Amino acid sequence: MRIQTPLLLAAIFAIICFSGCGRQQSVESTEESQPYEPPEYIVMEPPQENWTLQQLMSVTYICDHRLSHPQSMNALGDDFSLSHYSKLGASWHLVPAQLCYRGQGLANVTVVKPHDETMIYSFVLLPSTVEVTDREPFVINGIKMYDTMEDVEAALGENYLYKSDDSISYGEKFGGNEYWFFFEEGKLVHLNLDFSFDIDLPLYQKN
Repeated sequence: MRIQTPLLLAAIFAIICFSGCGRQQSVESTEESQPYEPPEYIVMEPPQENWTLQQLMSVTYICDHRLSHPQSMNALGDDFSLSHYSKLGASWHLVPAQLCYRGQGLANVTVVKPHDETMIYSFVLLPSTVEVTDREPFVINGIKMYDTMEDVEAALGENYLYKSDDSISYGEKFGGNEYWFFFEEGKLVHLNLDFSFDIDLPLYQKN
């Protein structure tokens, strides 16, 4: 069975409280003493056709960690954790939660019921939820928070799925795999990454 994450569902999850990550108690002293150097982010020329999800995720970084599809918490690594699980969305077999990076609030996400698996279906990033200061919270083909719509179009091309005065989306025409960029006063301030993939639902209905 295929589940798609509606944009409306992602918007609802964006109201989740962001006070519950809890700061990690221990950080390696050698890591603290080393100056941060960002990686060389992968960028690519916009494809001639619409972006596929695999192409988009190959140039997408969350706190310098490149995404993959499907995306699991295990693949993100030990620096990432989930908190603030909510019962909202249970009827869709998806659960809203807060994604934390080293104990700091990073994004709202939706995951498959967390007691079974933590496969991520969507990320919602807003300036008010991004508290990470030593890493770029996200980079997409070189795009960062507060870039302009012109920057986004230059990086991702003109083969968008939708465009208005304050939003633009890229991805696959069918399948629910889309990247949504939202702008205020011409600056990128809100990002939704929406995915879909096949799962065996009975495995996720255990309590």
